[in-house]
Amino acid sequence: MTKIACILTSYNKGEWVGKAIQSVLDQDFEDWVLFIADDNSNEKTREVIKSFSDPRIILYQSNVAEEERYKICRYAYLINIGINSTNSDYITYITDDVIYYEDRFSTFSQFLDNNPDKHVCYGEQGVCSIDKNGQKIRLEGNHFNQDTFTPSGYIDHSSVMHRRSILKETGLWPTGPEVWACADSWFFHYVIKAGYKFYFVPGVYEEQYRLPTSLRVEKERRTGLYKIPWELERLPYENPSNGS
Repeated sequence: MTKIACILTSYNKGEWVGKAIQSVLDQDFEDWVLFIADDNSNEKTREVIKSFSDPRIILYQSNVAEEERYKICRYAYLINIGINSTNSDYITYITDDVIYYEDRFSTFSQFLDNNPDKHVCYGEQGVCSIDKNGQKIRLEGNHFNQDTFTPSGYIDHSSVMHRRSILKETGLWPTGPEVWACADSWFFHYVIKAGYKFYFVPGVYEEQYRLPTSLRVEKERRTGLYKIPWELERLPYENPSNGS
């Protein structure tokens, strides 16, 4: 079984997705598989993704029709495909506007290896705002650095690594349109309800580039579009019988 499955969700960021992929390839820990879930991106983005050749990379193309795009939470849907298409001890996430530092996999996996009673960990994330001309406006940290049962709003899913085994209790990520702006918060909600704490690993392990086209920016624009219910139907998880 592979040690780490890293799930990358991609959509129309050809100038950045290559940096995200390369940051995974540059990890100083080698026992991983990278599942790239591309949501029917433009040709430029597809060409960048296809330019990478490594046996540890799995590429999935959704081919979703444009009129279907906003009927469900796309990135959560793609994450679930990645979860069900891989088999690993640990799962982590990256988006097409995030760059990992090279010691992220080794540090997080060592933390979980050394602490069998802990199931979820995260580190600090640098957030760099980019203007429409591709220039950096500022780089700042999220400065949330504590063990917590209240991660939502403070921790980005690209900062997290967790044991695959927790999915038996949490289920998969919710994908309904009502969670379009906050599927990660709802998944974290299920993690907490299952009794799993988020443990802080000191240090900064990735940078997120907040682009004019970033999901984070789009989420902020669309927040409030859907009324979020207190409870959602959970999607069951069954450990795959095979996979990478």
